[in-house]
This record gives sequence, C-alpha cells and structure tokens, in this order.
Amino acid sequence: MTKTEVLDLRLTDEFFLGCVEKIGKTIAKEENRVRVGMGGALMSIGKRNKKLNAAAIKLAKAIGPIHFSDGASLPFSGVGAGIILRTSAGRHAAG
Repeated sequence: MTKTEVLDLRLTDEFFLGCVEKIGKTIAKEENRVRVGMGGALMSIGKRNKKLNAAAIKLAKAIGPIHFSDGASLPFSGVGAGIILRTSAGRHAAG
C-alpha cells in the first residue's frame, strides 16, 4: 500500500477496513518481509482518520510484536500502536 493510496480520498473507509481485516487474517502466515510490509500498511491506514485509527490500533494490539526469524521484532503491542496514536492525533489536531 503506497502513501498515495492512503491519501487518495476516493478510497473509502470500507476499502481500508477490508485491508485491515485481510492483514489480520493473513499476517501470521506470511514471511518476515511481508509481515513488515503489512505492519507498515497498518500504521499508514491508522493515520487516515479516527475510525481507521481505532481499527488499526485494535488489530495492532491483537497481533502484538511481529517476530522475525533473526530474533528481532517490530513492537506492535506498544510502540507501533503508539506511533499510530501520536501521528493521527497530531494530524487531526493540526487539520
């Protein structure tokens, strides 16, 4: 999912909610690089508006950290959800 897609106002919340749902259903089965991409897409979707932010945070908390085979992780349970919250809150306050 590109930045242009996330910012395209022709795409509806339902489109992005479908993306969030697909990420939730498939992320555990994907390889590391795909999970990282899905995590990035989830964070971007969460920045679009409050409704999508809530859906993205709910899923991020359910997913928890995305563990890699090398032992590293993308900490969705704390930092990732916090990034979605802080970025979205700043955007809504400014816009």
